[in-house]
Amino acid sequence: MTCINNYFDEAEITCHCGCGFKKFSPKLLRILNQLRETMYIPLYLNSACRCAKHNKVVGGAVKSLHLVGKAADISLVGMTKLNREVLLKLIRETPEITGIGIGKWFIHIDIGHGERCEWGY
Repeated sequence: MTCINNYFDEAEITCHCGCGFKKFSPKLLRILNQLRETMYIPLYLNSACRCAKHNKVVGGAVKSLHLVGKAADISLVGMTKLNREVLLKLIRETPEITGIGIGKWFIHIDIGHGERCEWGY
């Protein structure tokens, strides 16, 4: 396991199917690091980069930004309604984040949309 910054390692950003695909934006990694430092609670990367095959298996969009390393689905370790709301507030205050998808158990963030958009799952 190779640590790529203070909080995340290569295994967390590598495609979860086991293929070894690992393409991830340094900018997004910096944003995740900042969110983690501000929250003082570990972030869990439910899904980061994905190969095309794994993206299809999990029902990802054909042009998913996970395919190019510009998206991550995150949750908090020990997520409560309160700390989830704090995380959402921080995400919304981060101008580089242009896509925000709010699921029941995770929050999708990406840096690839032209204009900011937000949606629910």
